[in-house]
Amino acid sequence: MRRWDLIIVTVVMAVICEKTAHAELDLEKVSELARSCIVDHLSACHQYITLSIDDLDNRRKIQGERACFVGHSSDDQIMKTFIHAILTKYAYSDMPSPVAIENIYKDNCADQN
Repeated sequence: MRRWDLIIVTVVMAVICEKTAHAELDLEKVSELARSCIVDHLSACHQYITLSIDDLDNRRKIQGERACFVGHSSDDQIMKTFIHAILTKYAYSDMPSPVAIENIYKDNCADQN
């Protein structure tokens, strides 16, 4: 019985740590995210976009749908698509970053319904 308790505690801690890491990268407005993408696309910008795409893909999977970007492009091309959209469409926007990322995700989803 103790083994299951340990497994449950480990899973819960992993979920909490992942959410905490995402919160630390929380760039409230998309204009802040755009600045981060300009300064260093491999740091907070890249991590924020990657975690957001993973969250959106997981939501689709829970609903029984396929992930949007699996097997359709390289990770590098996906990142370029998102960064380009952030810089061209949302760089001066006060829109919340998660909303902008979700809009870009939906606009570029390879498996749109």
